[in-house]
Amino acid sequence: MYCHLYARSSRVAGVPSVHKCINCHKVIATGRAEINKLFNYWNEKKPIPWIKVHDLPDFVYFSHKRHVRGGVQCQMCHGPVEEMNRVTRLTSLQMGWCLECHRARKVENGRDCWTCHK
Repeated sequence: MYCHLYARSSRVAGVPSVHKCINCHKVIATGRAEINKLFNYWNEKKPIPWIKVHDLPDFVYFSHKRHVRGGVQCQMCHGPVEEMNRVTRLTSLQMGWCLECHRARKVENGRDCWTCHK
């Protein structure tokens, strides 16, 4: 939640700025190659060219806020990113996968088409 500060209050989680990343990584995992890249962006005053890993089609409406406030842990969909050297997608994020989660959690209107398709 520190890195993706909008997740609790917005549809999108947001991507952290170089400054936000440096705040932690000046002391955490400093020897990793990807963290060294981060310091290059910081020193050159350039934004991080993020590559979206968890991307949904435009016709899908997904609200991070709704899921976070519903008690869904980030790792449920994104996997243990805190342990990954490079973030990879571990779940399909396809409709059937989402519907199964909605069924298991007994989400109100979780199987209504308009919940995810606006």
